[in-house]
Amino acid sequence: MASIWQNLGSRALRSLLILFGVAIIVFVLFDIIPSDPARLMAGRHANSDQIALIRNELGLNQSKPIQFLHYINDLSPMSFESIESQMKHHWKRILTVPIGNYSFAVKWPYLGKSYVNGSLVSDIILGGFLETLTLALVSIFIALLLGIPIGVVSAKNPDGFWDKITRVLTTSGMAIPSFVLAICIGFVFGYLLSDYTGLSMTGSLFTYDVYSGEEILSLQHLVLPAITLAVHPFCVVTQLMRNSMVDVLQADYIRTARAKGLSEGKVLYKHALVNAISPVVTASATWLAALMAGSVFVEYVFGWNGLGHVIVNAIDYQDFPIIMGLTLFVSLIFVAMSGLLSMIYPLLDPTLRG
Repeated sequence: MASIWQNLGSRALRSLLILFGVAIIVFVLFDIIPSDPARLMAGRHANSDQIALIRNELGLNQSKPIQFLHYINDLSPMSFESIESQMKHHWKRILTVPIGNYSFAVKWPYLGKSYVNGSLVSDIILGGFLETLTLALVSIFIALLLGIPIGVVSAKNPDGFWDKITRVLTTSGMAIPSFVLAICIGFVFGYLLSDYTGLSMTGSLFTYDVYSGEEILSLQHLVLPAITLAVHPFCVVTQLMRNSMVDVLQADYIRTARAKGLSEGKVLYKHALVNAISPVVTASATWLAALMAGSVFVEYVFGWNGLGHVIVNAIDYQDFPIIMGLTLFVSLIFVAMSGLLSMIYPLLDPTLRG
């Protein structure tokens, strides 16, 4: 038990160090960009006094080390700040402990404020996170639902007709960029065949109902972007499942199981699949994080109001706090998935258990 907690502690510390390193890189990269946030916020017609006032408000007139400390304070779940700063910012705090003219606060990381509308970056990211997460999860589910059985069937007869067709299709699917797939699938099924499919080219998970004045769930808008986003992970899952099953089916224990008279179904799904699925699980978890980070083009084509929509608007308006916050958020997802895999993988592969 002690070794388990020690292992978890070392992984958590390693993850924090990785995120801290990413935070430093993001701060340095965006600091050297030749752009003045104060001038962007003030607009074209602002005078020098207005720009100076905004620079003072954002803390841009302070030294770089002080700016970095404020930046880390925004990212940290714990902060130490003056009472004046506390009253000025009105951050969302869980617990505040006054210490003289300062206070120690436990808070949600708010990642700074948007240059455009002054909203907390954390609120903006969370506003698009649910839709992107839903889209990514459904896409991975489709990829696994189709890729695993097709890979197993393909592995039953390596280099056979079905195996060759599967490899050609999956290789071709991986070669087509996501934005090309999105345009083609949206145009065909959301425009040309919309009368038959009942689907539209654009739409999000929630739509505003003008009659009730409420947002309603619109699952039909999920179909086309989810299928489009599932193509690449489906190809990867199918190829990995096929290659892994081919290797496992040549193992001695599989020949022993067949010699005992077990049916081919039991050999495939009870013995071979359990031992061949580990790389598929790894790829699926990695792809889930990649889809959440790389669904920008698909979300943009289908008008999906997720993180892709948020990042496109942030880039368009040069809203650097949102871009920086999304970069760190995506890094957190990859680190979390890596930690989750390191705990799940030994359960799937007995040789890795201590």
